[in-house]
This record gives sequence, structure tokens and C-alpha cells, in this order.
Amino acid sequence: HYQVDYRVDTSGSWSRWSPNPTSTSVTLTGLQRGTTYQVRVRAVSDAGKGEWSNTVSGTTYDVPAAPTNLMLSPPSGSCDQLMVTWMTPSNTRGLPVKYKVY
Repeated sequence: HYQVDYRVDTSGSWSRWSPNPTSTSVTLTGLQRGTTYQVRVRAVSDAGKGEWSNTVSGTTYDVPAAPTNLMLSPPSGSCDQLMVTWMTPSNTRGLPVKYKVY
């Protein structure tokens, strides 16, 4: 099996993911949004624990910043419509942005 350790950025103490995976992938769940984590892995056999892999870093997604330059104006020649326009957020924090107008 494998042991997977993870921690917040470079300052936290290592936590062990449980259960120990027997395949070569695992999805870490319950993490904080918008946080950078480091992960390392090692193989374990009846002979003992292997060396740790190199450490890799990744950041979880977070909610996007607010859209900017929101404007509302009637289209030319229309009495019963309003056009809403805005600029994409300055930081989408990793995911494509989907819009809902209320």
C-alpha cells in the first residue's frame, strides 16, 4: 500500500490520509478552499517503508472575486428592456465563471 501525507503550504505539520490507498491515486477531500497544500507519497511493503517521493504543491479552488463595472441601460429604441453589462472578475481563482442575473 501507500502512505499519503499532506499539509497546508510549507508551514504546517504533516497529516496522514486515511485509509492508505492500494492504487496509485487518491482524492483528498475536506480541504479548505483557496489554500495551498503540499503532498508526498511513499510505498510500504512487508519489508518496510520506502523513501518519500518529492513534495508537490497544489491550490484548491476558491470563489471568484466580484464582477466589476456593472452597468444598466435601456437598449436603443426599447421601452420595456434593460441591458446589464459587467466586466469579468479580476481573479476567477481557478475555475471558469458562470453568471446568474437576478
